[in-house]
Amino acid sequence: MFDAKQMEFLRSNIFLDAFTDTQLADLFPELLQEDYLADYQIMAKGNGLDRIILVMKGVLRLEKEIDSDLDSDRDTPRRNRLVVETITSGNYLGAAALLETVAMPADLVADSDCSLLSISSGKFQEIISAENDLAKKMLLTVGKALAAEAGEHLLRLEMELKNRLLLEQMRTEKKKIRAIHRIAKSTAHSSVRQTLDTILEACMECLEVEKGSVMIFKQGVLRVEAAFGADKNEIIGKFSEINKESVSGRCFVSRKPVLIEDISKEKNLKRAGEGKKYFNNSLLSMPLLSLSGEAIGVLNVSKTSSEIFSRSDLAILEDLAREAGAALAHEISLARLFHGFQQAYVGIRQAGKHLDEVETDITAVLDMSWPQNGSDDDEKAQ
Repeated sequence: MFDAKQMEFLRSNIFLDAFTDTQLADLFPELLQEDYLADYQIMAKGNGLDRIILVMKGVLRLEKEIDSDLDSDRDTPRRNRLVVETITSGNYLGAAALLETVAMPADLVADSDCSLLSISSGKFQEIISAENDLAKKMLLTVGKALAAEAGEHLLRLEMELKNRLLLEQMRTEKKKIRAIHRIAKSTAHSSVRQTLDTILEACMECLEVEKGSVMIFKQGVLRVEAAFGADKNEIIGKFSEINKESVSGRCFVSRKPVLIEDISKEKNLKRAGEGKKYFNNSLLSMPLLSLSGEAIGVLNVSKTSSEIFSRSDLAILEDLAREAGAALAHEISLARLFHGFQQAYVGIRQAGKHLDEVETDITAVLDMSWPQNGSDDDEKAQ
């Protein structure tokens, strides 16, 4: 016998709150009751759900393992279990499962001792096939529930996308900080050549590209001093005239970054080697400037995949190039100072050698012109 207490129990769930007493009485025999103790795993992630679950008492939780390690280089990333959703007493789960079996997005676990009621998809089909008042109410209620679930799903999807974006930004920022630290350390015990190689490798690892070069300004031209890629040995040491028709030249002259999505569509701009050695037409060139604003050279990177460079890539390389410019300016200043010292030292040695030669010549002249010992006495004796 269906009594008032049972009716009140059913009305406590929002899925059934619009049902009449008669409809609830007709529905009650079709409901399956299940009781679970706290922490019991009711369903595992990926299992097929073919029923709607009404939480009458207690709390359910959906949880799954996620990669919680920001270090993408780790071979075995740390994983933690995360509660993605809780279903409290009076709520429900799985209205869509009445129409077709759906895969559980996470593990379904009893967060506390629970009492659940469920309607299977088979029972739902039997109810609506009767085409009576209860069938109409069930169809209307399921329709509203699906609309509500769709809205919640969109919100969850938006939140998940934001979380993924935030996680990716954090990983990128960590890689950038690591690259900046590597560039800053490169000047401690390295030559200019080693510093250039370190700067280029750090930038390429951070942007995940496999082709790049560093060109340094010297005697009116840009010279490739460091390179990475299949044609590394071919381009190191090559000179490039500074003009606005080349990507590097335009970047150096303007002292501003040059981001090219498709160089074939750029007017009055040519690609090195006529573009035969490149996978796509996307390029990124960044000026290397000292802290005082002196143009030192240009840092170039290009893609070896079908992806094109983005504004985000430009912002990352801009930060790295700023650190690289400061590091290179320091190294180049020291190199210039040492070169000046070497030239001065060579000059002093040459001057010293010249003075020695002059002294030798003067001594020789004096020896030839000065009377020999005893010559005057011999003349007097005669």
